[in-house]
This record gives sequence, structure tokens and C-alpha cells, in this order.
Amino acid sequence: GTDKIEAISFNLEKVDGPEVCLNPEALAKLRNVRLLHLNHANFVFEPYNLPLELEWLEWHGCPIRWVPENISLQKVAVIDLSGSMIIWLTDSRYQPGKRVSKFYLFTVPYVVVLVVGSHMYLPCMQRFEKLKHLYLSGCMNLRTTFDIAYFPNLEKIVLDNCENLCQLHGFDTLKKLTHLSMKRCSELRELPNSIGQVSCLKFLDISLCTKLSSLPEDLGNWKSLTKFKAKRCGIVVLTETLGTLEKLEKLSLKGCIGIQTLPLSMRKMKSLSKLNISCTRISQFPEDFGMISELTSLKAKGCRIKQLPEGFGMLVKLRTLSVETPKTNHNIKFPSSFCGLCSLEKLTILGGSGSNEADDGFLSSLRSLNFKGSSLPNLPINMSGVTNLSSLNLHDCEQLVFLLHCPPLCPTLKPASAVLWREFRTFQT
Repeated sequence: GTDKIEAISFNLEKVDGPEVCLNPEALAKLRNVRLLHLNHANFVFEPYNLPLELEWLEWHGCPIRWVPENISLQKVAVIDLSGSMIIWLTDSRYQPGKRVSKFYLFTVPYVVVLVVGSHMYLPCMQRFEKLKHLYLSGCMNLRTTFDIAYFPNLEKIVLDNCENLCQLHGFDTLKKLTHLSMKRCSELRELPNSIGQVSCLKFLDISLCTKLSSLPEDLGNWKSLTKFKAKRCGIVVLTETLGTLEKLEKLSLKGCIGIQTLPLSMRKMKSLSKLNISCTRISQFPEDFGMISELTSLKAKGCRIKQLPEGFGMLVKLRTLSVETPKTNHNIKFPSSFCGLCSLEKLTILGGSGSNEADDGFLSSLRSLNFKGSSLPNLPINMSGVTNLSSLNLHDCEQLVFLLHCPPLCPTLKPASAVLWREFRTFQT
């Protein structure tokens, strides 16, 4: 009978007809249930008892406003109360229904993952030695983080869409934290220096933190960081200690319109493979940018890049290069070393104006070439050795006069004009 049931799962969010109310006494009889999903469920009265063997409780849209003081969650490993209404606590020190500023869960000593959404304040809990993952996405009224000393073994924290979060505390105590996501925390103005001391951090996302204007001055302890996302945040200056992130593989600064320069220390980033600086105000790369030897993808669309440094051709592992400039800017100047990009497969150069001399070398690995909207009179590369080209886009290249040594027949071609198309076909025959 009921002793053999170990999992119950249902979702009443979109149930048509009269409201379905459950009897909590029936749940208490299911002694061996370990997984219980009660999403958007209502009870005829509040559940004061849950199955004793329960390890995973998921209750999205939980309607109760306080936790019954005698409820037992001793073996629960996962709690997911996303979108809940919990803002009150029934406790011997408080009268039922009394609004309190903090939410206590003193009876959950073995929590491994805790997910609580849309409650008034972050729980102030006793020390959770087992707590590893903490999800608090969408807690719209969360203004400050908890005393993290209660969670010494946290490995992952997600605070996405906490739009009123403005203060962070105590991150220097998190010796095992590897993942921190704070996307769209639009009221967050600064990262405490304690975050810069988290030595095990591997992933950091501060995208859409529009009021966040700077990073901690010293990032030297982020020795393990491999992925850093800061899309469309308010950062104005990148600290020189960014170059100490020797294990960083992916860096995205897309849409950070306040950033005008890259730190000179970037040459030290030996592991960086993907860099996105699109839609920033960066106008040039450091002279020794070519020393980032592992770089495979560089996106700089919507920037103000005027020229590529002479050492750019040292990026022998670069496979994707995308650069777009406003048409009011001077055309991008290509260095003589440009054709040293022996691994380049996809080249996109959009916009720009002026003239440029074609290089004598060629890029034999190119598969996709996009010069849409460019005002170049000729392409900056010798096309004779581009034998693997499968896509060529010359649409809206109004000033393009000729192609130097056209490639063999290209399956996908968007010509600049009917005249150029006739010339192109003539070259191919």
C-alpha cells in the first residue's frame, strides 16, 4: 500500500475547473515518500506533518505565509519554494501571523540545495554544514544577503533577477564557492572586496547589473576563474589585475558602453580563448594583444576599432574574427601580419569607410567571409589561396571596385552589385 510509494509529483498551475485542495493528513501517512512535488497546490488546512523520510520537497507557488513551528524536515536535502508567499514565521517568540523581517528554518540541518523565490527576506539560519547550492532567483524584495558564515560549504549561489538587491556581505568565508550568478541585479552598485578573495571561484556572471560601475581592485585571488560574463553592466574601468586571471577562458563584456580601453595586462591571460567586446567604446587593442596565444574567437561588433595592432597576426589559433564599426569611422587598418592568422575560418568586417591596400598573403583556412556594408574599394586579402570558401557576403559594398584573384565557385554569394556580380562570374570562368 502506501508504504511502497516513494515519489509523488503533480502540477496544478493550469488545472481548469474548481480549485483542488489536498488533505495534508493523507501526506503524513505516506511514510516512505522521499520526493514530493506539490507545485501550485493548496491544502484544506496547513500541512503540519510531512513524510518522515522526505528528502526532496518542491512546492512552487507555495501559498502559506509562515512555516508551522512543529513541521519536521530533518532529512530534506532539497527544498524548492520558488514563487512562494513565505514572509512570516510562526515561532514561540512570535504570535501567529506577525510579520517579521527574517525567515528562520531552524529544523533543516541537512539541506543540500535550497531554492526560495519571492519571499520577503533571505532566511537567517543556523549553521548549515551540508548546504552546497543556494538558489534565490526572482526574490524581488531581497535587499541584502545573509550572514554567509552560516553556509561554509556553499559551492553555488544564484541571485539572478533580484532587482532590489543592493548589498552583499561575507563572501570571504566561502572557501568552496565555485559558481556565482547575479544577473539583472539592477540595484547592485558595487562588489565587496571580499568577493575578490574567493579563490575557488570558476564562474561569475554579473550581466545586466546596470548600476555596477567597477570590479574589486584586486582580482588576484580569482586564480580558478574560467568564465566571466559581464554583459551590459555599468563597468567603466577594467582593473589591471584582470591580467592575473591566468585560467580565464571566456570573457564577455558585450554592451558595456562605459568601457573605453582594455588593460595592458591582458597579454598575461594565457588561457583566454573567447573574448567578446561588442558594443563597447573600445577603439584599439593593446600593442601586445597578439600574445594572447590561445585566443580562438574575438567579437568586436559595434565598437570604434580603427586599426589592428601589428602583432595581431600572432594569434595563430584565432578561428573567428568579427569587427563592425560605424560608417562614420575610418576604415579598419589591417597590419602586414594579418595573413599570419593561419587558423582563421570566419572573418566578418562590417561598416567602415576609406581605403585599404590589399595584402600579398592569403588566408587558406577561410570558410566564411562577410564584408557586408563595407566601403572598401578592394578586399584586404589575397583571395587566390582561399580554396575552402563556402560563404561570401559582399552585400551593400557600394565602393568595392574589384576582387583580387577571385576564389573558385562559392556556393553562397551575396554580391555587392549587378556589375560586380558579372565581373565575379567572369573571373570564375
